Amino acid sequence: MLLASLQSVACHGNRVDVSTGTASATITVAPATTLDKVWQLEASGAPVRDTSVTFAAKSGRTIVLRHAHPDDAIFLILDFPPSTDTSRAGDSLHIRVQPVAGKYAFVLATPDKLAPAAQATFSYALHFRAPAEASAKYPSTGALEQALAPALLGAASKVQFVGGTRPAADVVRFPVAAAGSYGLVAPR
Repeated sequence: MLLASLQSVACHGNRVDVSTGTASATITVAPATTLDKVWQLEASGAPVRDTSVTFAAKSGRTIVLRHAHPDDAIFLILDFPPSTDTSRAGDSLHIRVQPVAGKYAFVLATPDKLAPAAQATFSYALHFRAPAEASAKYPSTGALEQALAPALLGAASKVQFVGGTRPAADVVRFPVAAAGSYGLVAPR
C-alpha cells in the first residue's frame, strides 16, 4: 500500500489537486463542436520529434514518442495491432507521426487502412500545462484534467470527440481509426 502511494505521488510531481478517481474510467463521446469552443491541453518542455515507421501489417507495431532528454518522459504511445485481415497479410503499413509543438496533439499521416483496434495513449504527468484562460472555468488543474477528452481535430476547425478511457492517472487512451489530427481538449 505504501509503495502504491509513493508511486502516485511520484507520478504527479508537485501537483496537489490530482484526482483520485478510479482507473479505466470511460470518457464518453460528446457531440461535435468547433475549436473555438474548447481548450487544447498545452505541453511544456522541449518539442517531441516526428517519426516515420514502416512495418508488416501482420506483425503490428507499438510506437513510443518521448519528450527530449533529460527526462525522456513518454508523450504518446501508438499501438497498431497485428492485422487479422488475410488479404493484407503481405502488406506494410507506412506511418508518420508529427507531434504538435506546445500541445498534447499529433498529426497521424498514412496512406494505409488501419486495423480497427489501433489506439493512441497520451501520457501527460510531467508536461501538463493548463491554458491560462481555463482557470476561469476550471479552478484547478485537476478539474481541467477530469474534463479532458480525446478528439479528432478536423477541417474547418471541427472537433469530433472520439471517446476513450483513463487507464491510469495522467493517461488517456483512445481509438485511432484513420489518418488525421488528434488532441486532448476540454470544453470552454
